[in-house]
Amino acid sequence: MTATRKAIDKGIYEVEPGVFKIVVSTGRDPVTGKYGQRAKLIKRAPGEKRPDTLKRARTERKRMDVARDEGKLASSDKGTVSGLADRYLQHLEDRDRSATTIETYRSVLAAHIKPRIGGYRVTSLTTSDLDAMYGAMKRAGVGLSVINKAHLVLNGMFNQAMRWKVITENPATLASPPAYRRSETSIPLVEHFHKLVEEAEKTNPDFAVLLLLDAATGLRRGELAGLRWSDLDETGTLTVQRGLTNPVGGIEVRGTKTYRNRRLSLDAATLGVLEAHRERCEERAQVCGVTMKDDAYMFSGSPDNSTPLRPDSLSQSFSRIAERAGVAGVTLHSLRHLHASMLLDAGADVARGAKRMGHSRNSTFTDIYGHVRCEDDRDLAELVSAGLAPKAKKKR
Repeated sequence: MTATRKAIDKGIYEVEPGVFKIVVSTGRDPVTGKYGQRAKLIKRAPGEKRPDTLKRARTERKRMDVARDEGKLASSDKGTVSGLADRYLQHLEDRDRSATTIETYRSVLAAHIKPRIGGYRVTSLTTSDLDAMYGAMKRAGVGLSVINKAHLVLNGMFNQAMRWKVITENPATLASPPAYRRSETSIPLVEHFHKLVEEAEKTNPDFAVLLLLDAATGLRRGELAGLRWSDLDETGTLTVQRGLTNPVGGIEVRGTKTYRNRRLSLDAATLGVLEAHRERCEERAQVCGVTMKDDAYMFSGSPDNSTPLRPDSLSQSFSRIAERAGVAGVTLHSLRHLHASMLLDAGADVARGAKRMGHSRNSTFTDIYGHVRCEDDRDLAELVSAGLAPKAKKKR
């Protein structure tokens, strides 16, 4: 059935109940000589009344008229923010950026940036335009973290446009998105950690090992999922050299977040747990009639450990275990914070602590966790292990 087109105001049509199409003439294109126009749909939000949706459409029509009169509204995507955004995403793909990062950028651009300033000419866009967009996003109820993500995307995109000599100045540099303060890092108590491990051991011993290794090393979720047995050498040193992401449609194997390998010393207790875990994996493979190779994944759902677990499945498993254990307000990533807090308690040196955590800059470690001191990496491993060990119960 073809949608009806009912004229409401000049340049505003109701194409179906609660959906308004705005059409703005952009005049004669100086290059092609043809007359052009820009169109935009305004849809009724859940629970919104039709008059309120129409009011938003009229406000947007006025904004587009002003942008057209100021020479900022183009008749096609060529030379516009939308056109630049598409080119920028393709550039990121060509540069082998993480598929997850590209998906996030594409989502932010499609949901928040293109609908608001996509039709603007890149060369005419100003800092004031961006500040107005951020304000409109805030008034529309968009979260501060999303607004700041949009600002981050735009800043990177316009910096690249400067390298391409599309523009001479980055309008995002002096823009002022609403202040956003990260929530305080959630660090679980050691007692809560033990509850999580005990609960995991009841139904999934392999996952209990993963929790112990995470707390003992502070690895990121994707780094845990990407570990292979060949990453652990005979000296008890673990080489972290890859991370997994889970973009739509599969698993992507990449380097670490900072694109640098790092070597972590493991304490005797953790090595003992891993040895027992490997024996269990080999026995399971033998029962299934397959052989586990030396470079098999440490944590896997396949009998021969040939395939990794999806990073998001690790978070889902953690959530279920935390709920059963009665431990609220923590995530799998919280164990990384627990490791860092144990380093702090041990008086870890900033440089060595940052290196162990896989931060590209020492300042990242101090910004998140504070000032620390320590001697060497192996001492840190033993100190963290001692702090994680269950406390002996007093005899009555």
